[in-house]
Order: sequence, then C-alpha cells, then structure tokens
Amino acid sequence: LSKTLRSRTEAGASSRGTSLADVALLEDWKRYVECRDEVKAAILEGETKRALDIDLGVGIERFNRVRHDFERLKLDFRRNAERQLSEASSNANQSLWKLGLLIMATLFGAGYTSRWLRQREMLEAIQVSEARLKQVIGSISEGMVVTGKTGRIELWNEAAESGLDVARSEAIGRMLFDAVPAWRESPLNQRLAQIQAKPNEPSEPFVIPDLELIVKGETRSFEIRCFP
Repeated sequence: LSKTLRSRTEAGASSRGTSLADVALLEDWKRYVECRDEVKAAILEGETKRALDIDLGVGIERFNRVRHDFERLKLDFRRNAERQLSEASSNANQSLWKLGLLIMATLFGAGYTSRWLRQREMLEAIQVSEARLKQVIGSISEGMVVTGKTGRIELWNEAAESGLDVARSEAIGRMLFDAVPAWRESPLNQRLAQIQAKPNEPSEPFVIPDLELIVKGETRSFEIRCFP
C-alpha cells in the first residue's frame, strides 16, 4: 500500500510540474499548522500542560520536518541548476570544438559566443529555480517573508500582505523593519542583530511568540518562527 501511495504521489507531482520536495513541504506544513491549532485550542480550554506537551512533543518534531523539507527543497533547486549548467556547458564545448575544426579563423568569436551562451543558460537555470521556490512559498497560507544577508526583503507572500497590511510592492527591496517599523524595538530585531553581528558563526532557528502589531485599528498577535 505504501508503494502504491508513493507512486501516486510521484505521478501527481510530475503531472503538476511539482517535485516530491514541494509536496513534502506542503504536507508537513499542513501537519504542523494542525498541531499548532491543537496547542491553541488547549490553551483556550485552560489545559496549559497538555498544550505544552503537544508543542514540545509533536510540535517540535513537525517543525523540524518543515525545516528539513526547506533544506531539501533548496538542495533540489541547487542540484537542478548545476545539472542544467553542466549540460549547457557540455553542449557548448562540443559545438565549439566542431566549429574550431571547420572555421579556425572565427575561433575567438566562437569562444566568446560560447561563454555568453553558458552565462545566459546559467542565469536562466537560476531564475527558474528561484521562481519555483517563490511559487511554493507563495502558496502557503501562513505569512512568509524572505530577506537577504543585508536584511532587505526578497519575498513577501500574500498571507504576509493580508496579515501585516503591507503590499508586496511596498515591501520588496526594503529593509524588514522599514516595512514593519513597529517591530524595530521588538525582540525580533534584537535577535536578528545578534545573528548579523556574528555572520561566520552558525545560528539556530528561533521562535518569538505573541509579537503584537496594530493592523487596521486592531491589535494582532503574531508567532514568529525564524530560520536564519
């Protein structure tokens, strides 16, 4: 039965142009959200011990699976880009060799053209990988924000737009705390500043619960999970 289900998952992923890593990320994220909803329900019912047991037990396990899926997805994209680049490089080298045998006088021009083609193919492969990653993140119903090493926002999905009331067009390219200035003095800024101060040291994911923000006249509470 497990083999049959796996085959159907692979077939479905192939038909939609989606990798198994994409499917695993979406499924594990759904399971994690379900677990988090159970924790919230237990808290509302006054069963804090049960909520803590769920979060420390199942919650951490599912959170780590989501993190693992992200790393696996990034690795898949990197391998795919490297494979496409390798194929493009091999084809370009063969074409250059044949061209050199036929027209020695144009060897320099052919070499320049080949390098240009390789660079263009590499750029296209990277762009395709980035577009796939953005598509997966954009389809998740939870707010997600991706920043570069300098702190500038590179991705801002629809859930982040509605939750924070900041349009994607206004957020992309800006520093995170310029897009959400109310969080400039928050624990989130302090933690990120500590990580940026030690760029060569490894950093672990962290959670900041109950980070409040006033949106459209109402106070909203956010749980921030950061993957440095």
